[in-house]
Amino acid sequence: MITIDDLTRGLLQYKSLGLDFERVEAGRLRLKFTQIDRAAPSRKFSCTIHVNENNEYEIYDVSPPVDGAAFAVLRNELMQDNSDNRESFRRFIIGMRKEFVNSCS
Repeated sequence: MITIDDLTRGLLQYKSLGLDFERVEAGRLRLKFTQIDRAAPSRKFSCTIHVNENNEYEIYDVSPPVDGAAFAVLRNELMQDNSDNRESFRRFIIGMRKEFVNSCS
């Protein structure tokens, strides 16, 4: 069983890695990243995710913009992998972080 202490430790670990979650509207979640740009570690990178009425992910407000083709691949993988939503969401977060890192190059 997961305890409040477990959740708190997990949240603090995400924050120390520069990932934060913000509920921006009903059903919408903003992923906020820092610790990406070595020249400006506090620089903010973000995207907003929403699950629509068809149970499909909508991803928007990607800031700064990332490579369109790479983003399309990440989005499609997230949409198609219904077998393990937590794992596919984790892979999406990792992929977005990589794309944000690439945008700094």
